[in-house]
Amino acid sequence: MSHYAGGLLQPSELRLSWELTKRSFQRQMTYRAATLAGLATNFFFGLLRVAVMMALYGTRTEVAGIDLQAAITYTGLAQAVIAYLSIFGWYDLMRSVNSGEVA
Repeated sequence: MSHYAGGLLQPSELRLSWELTKRSFQRQMTYRAATLAGLATNFFFGLLRVAVMMALYGTRTEVAGIDLQAAITYTGLAQAVIAYLSIFGWYDLMRSVNSGEVA
């Protein structure tokens, strides 16, 4: 993979990345109900994890050097990454390319 001197991707590489993203999204949206149910479940478990964090912290301001706000932010970011991967299905796409299903 070649890069410009500034570390930016070349237009052909950006086009490829865009096409892979678009096709993966279209493929995942084939099963809209399952995707939306997965996102709703992910959101619920995010709220559940925040509730557990709040119970863990109780009246303390820090646990293991991390304050409650940072723990909730970490939980939100982790759930966002899970949601992103469930929408775009990167592992499924990589497996499809490797198997030859997607050229």
